[in-house]
Amino acid sequence: MKIAIFAITALLIGCTTTSQIVPVGKDSYIVSSSSPGTMHKASVAVKAAQAANAFCEKRGKHMVIRQTADNHLGITGNETNLIFGCVSADDPEYAHPNLMLR
Repeated sequence: MKIAIFAITALLIGCTTTSQIVPVGKDSYIVSSSSPGTMHKASVAVKAAQAANAFCEKRGKHMVIRQTADNHLGITGNETNLIFGCVSADDPEYAHPNLMLR
């Protein structure tokens, strides 16, 4: 039984989709991640954050979250929209991020 639960969980995690990263202002970007079914919304948020981190790392910078919005889509799944910026390691925003969680 535990193996079946693990297998189903692994399949659902693999079904998470992440959008392209789109600029939405000066040094601000948005990425969305969604999943079908009842996958926990925290897992969806992690996928969005991973995509944002990878995007900034390619530019030699660090990701800072500027705003998030989580949407429960009923039985069809969950969605996270993440607005973020890419900053250098010595940027004050990186040392003390100002999170706006919704």
